[in-house]
Amino acid sequence: MKGIEMYTRIQEMKKNGFSQNKTAKTLKFHRKTVKKYWNMTADDYNDYLLSVKKTSQLEQYEKAIISWLIKCPSISSA
Repeated sequence: MKGIEMYTRIQEMKKNGFSQNKTAKTLKFHRKTVKKYWNMTADDYNDYLLSVKKTSQLEQYEKAIISWLIKCPSISSA
């Protein structure tokens, strides 16, 4: 299940008067997951998504690789 769907389902259960524990049991989520998303606003959730953005392991080498390709255009980018 995608994060936004999980967040939305938890918020729907909260709006319908379910407790955190009942929400966790009903949705079969860990109670800590429900607790994490329970009081988040939509803006908080978007900020959270931006803060946990995963980066590629190669991203740290991007500038070096680009500079090598510029300096030595005969090198294959593969």
